[in-house]
Amino acid sequence: MKANLFKKRTITQDTTNNKKDFSDYYEIIKDNNFINFDSLANISLLASSLAHDSAFVEKYKQKALESFKTNRELVYKNFVVSWSKSSRFGSTKLAPIVIQQESSNIRANNFFSDNNEHFNLFLNNLNILSWEYIEKGKYVEVTEGIIIFRDPQTKNIKVAFSEISMTNQSN
Repeated sequence: MKANLFKKRTITQDTTNNKKDFSDYYEIIKDNNFINFDSLANISLLASSLAHDSAFVEKYKQKALESFKTNRELVYKNFVVSWSKSSRFGSTKLAPIVIQQESSNIRANNFFSDNNEHFNLFLNNLNILSWEYIEKGKYVEVTEGIIIFRDPQTKNIKVAFSEISMTNQSN
């Protein structure tokens, strides 16, 4: 019987640590200045006159999921979501970081243009809208589980993320 109590306690402890590890993300999603990915994608579709074509959103999500699984950088027009080891998450997990320029030693996925004219228009509008919102002090979820924002105190671009961005990693 003690074994069951111990396991239950461990699960509770892990859940608490999980929320604590990703507390920035969970605080931001409650903020009035938060724009979730679904809203951003829908506005981008409308701006692209593609309002009823959710296939582009699905393609975008699949591309993001591939980036998470393979730890590829997500390259946007004004910033790059890259990966870095963090002692907070152990020796094997990589945490998202935001950088200004694509790394030369990591493969990347392009999230600002595409050969398909309509998907390219969607990506272009998503990048423009994301950056405009970020510049206005909004917290923008550029893909599920990753929020980009300008820190109100330091004025630097920052990232907040949930466990979603780390769950699907291959390592």
